[in-house]
Amino acid sequence: MRSYALVSVILAIGCFEASALGQTAAAPFTSASNEVPQLTVAETALVGTTLGSFCAPITGDARDCRTQSLLAGLRLSARWSLSNDWAVGISGGVGWLGWDDNVPTKLWDIQFAGRYYLGTAAASRYWLDASAGAAALVEDWPRYGADSGEWFSAHTFTSWAPTGALAVGRDFAILRHFGLAPEIRVQCFGFSLDDWLQHAPQYRPQVLVVLGLSVVAWGFYR
Repeated sequence: MRSYALVSVILAIGCFEASALGQTAAAPFTSASNEVPQLTVAETALVGTTLGSFCAPITGDARDCRTQSLLAGLRLSARWSLSNDWAVGISGGVGWLGWDDNVPTKLWDIQFAGRYYLGTAAASRYWLDASAGAAALVEDWPRYGADSGEWFSAHTFTSWAPTGALAVGRDFAILRHFGLAPEIRVQCFGFSLDDWLQHAPQYRPQVLVVLGLSVVAWGFYR
């Protein structure tokens, strides 16, 4: 009888310790799934197409105009969470337009953004993003000759414009501090046709549609 009581006490203590250990092990998993990172840094690879016309100089005084151009680029962004649903940040990027190998064109931009997160607070969830800033198209003109016989040396021309974008995407947490985020983005550029009168490249207002995939790093969980 005394042995039975001793065994019962040992089993009870063992069950209590196992239960406490199970709760301790489960707690980090539960809290981690609901954690929200305050700092987000992302490097994004972009591919897309423009929906407006681009014109560039060719032989003589003629211009070569195209209504569409493919684009590939990179964007670096950083955001700080203000709450479980809202974050603000800044991003900058560069894209290479691939419609003419003889006239290399780069698209630079910097934007301030606000992001709204959908669903339950966690690292992995959908989001909507709105941003605005400034953009510059940098085009390297080749040396070319006018019909008058005058030759123009190679030079670089830069066109500035306001820009804004809307995007939707989703963060997927792979590890606690790292993940991936696919997105689709529509960006508008307000280039002016007045530059054409100054013998600059003709950039009509542009709409850019891009797909992106980001490598995301998170930190400062709360």
